[in-house]
Amino acid sequence: MTVLLALHLGLGLVLGAAYFALSWQAVRRFAAGEGAVRIVALGLLRLAMAAAVLWWSAQHGAGPLLAAFVGFVLARSGAIRMLRGAG
Repeated sequence: MTVLLALHLGLGLVLGAAYFALSWQAVRRFAAGEGAVRIVALGLLRLAMAAAVLWWSAQHGAGPLLAAFVGFVLARSGAIRMLRGAG
């Protein structure tokens, strides 16, 4: 069970890193004046990716779902720290 939780924690970290990287890409594209279609497409990609990973984790039970969510939140904290350091 511990290995399963660690796997889902890592999966949540990877999901969060990809989610916030795509979010940053959308912000950069918006600031550059790119068309709304690409920005919306990035948003839909992020949403679909997060839904798929969290759904898959939920299929393994509450513990793995919670572990994936914790990984996602940790990735969010890391993204915020990186942005505060860059500003």
